[in-house]
Amino acid sequence: MLKSSFVRFSATFGRWLAPGSLRQWLGVALLGVLLAHSLDYMEIVPLRRLDALLYDFRVRLLARGEVDERIVIIDIDERSLAELGRWPWNRLRLADLVDSICGQYGALLLGLDVILAEADESSGLSTLDVLARGSLGQNAGFQLALQALRPALDYDRRLAMVMRRYPVILGFHLSTGAGAARSGQLPPPVAIEPALAAQARSLTQWAGYGGNLAILQQAATAAGFLSAPLDSDGVTRRAFLLAAHDGEVYAALSLVMAQLLLGNHGLQLRFADRARWQSGMGALEAIELPTARGVLRIAVDQQGLCCCPSGAPRVLSLPFGG
Repeated sequence: MLKSSFVRFSATFGRWLAPGSLRQWLGVALLGVLLAHSLDYMEIVPLRRLDALLYDFRVRLLARGEVDERIVIIDIDERSLAELGRWPWNRLRLADLVDSICGQYGALLLGLDVILAEADESSGLSTLDVLARGSLGQNAGFQLALQALRPALDYDRRLAMVMRRYPVILGFHLSTGAGAARSGQLPPPVAIEPALAAQARSLTQWAGYGGNLAILQQAATAAGFLSAPLDSDGVTRRAFLLAAHDGEVYAALSLVMAQLLLGNHGLQLRFADRARWQSGMGALEAIELPTARGVLRIAVDQQGLCCCPSGAPRVLSLPFGG
């Protein structure tokens, strides 16, 4: 019996060491390494670089080669700065720009990928207020003149008044790390089911933010965040469409604009397994925007990242605005 068992063990061990069997084990090991790489448990730098190059090739291959004339990007370039002065422009100039784009040219939606975080004091109103509280506090003529001039010199309020007349979407910034600053005002979070929002554990968690002045945020139609990651070669190939902060979910500027442009019929999250997700084990796989023509489905990973641009044929491609 002992000899028979030893013979069987020797035969099995010999087959395990056989060249064919060894190749199989090496194949399994290689497959495991590749799987760990694809799931971000480990990173193989050459493979990551090859994947990026193949993705770039696919995007160029599937590019439509045409310009969507419905979308206009207003670039603040060197020519603009030469004609209108250095950046940042004062809020009165921005108000004129918003009024021109929406009022004169009839833009259906205007997204501003800048953050208006600080009060505009370029009009001199703050200096006049100091004088009014100090050496000229008892000068009735000065006080009357200041009150008459205040509406014209409060550039932030003038911009807010213009923004209330048009569909203007502001941007804000998200940040991570210990001691991340929090400034300005955030927009309302994405309206999704509370159970799903509470279980959004896989979304990237952001500790800090840089929002807009309260008067401007309240005047805007909505706001979306501008944060997007860079790959190791300095190229942006993916964009966050959703992010989490203090237990709430926020949407990117591009997603907010798409939602409003398509009728603002809400936003739905889709998971690989809804039951498992509610127990904290599922994975986010898509964002769905209901429209008059059906549902627009945007594929994302469990962190809320999507590939940009989306160049697949016969698929509605949303431009990335962040």
